[in-house]
Amino acid sequence: MSPEMMAGAGIASGVFAGILLLAFAALWSWCYSARRRPAFDAAARMPLEDDVYRSAARSCCVEAPVTALETCGGDLRGEAP
Repeated sequence: MSPEMMAGAGIASGVFAGILLLAFAALWSWCYSARRRPAFDAAARMPLEDDVYRSAARSCCVEAPVTALETCGGDLRGEAP
């Protein structure tokens, strides 16, 4: 490879790295912005909340598997369709 080609490749990789750095900074600032705080708080509470889907499936579908869809109204989460 000629030195000119190597210099061009170095400049191109530097520009690409700069673009990636700016994209990372933009994504980071968007993720941690104040507008996203309610979504983060909700995601943080998810493991502590009762799992409605599993509890409904256990309560109506495990005890009576034949009539599970009738009991649950056609939905395993216990919600009417």
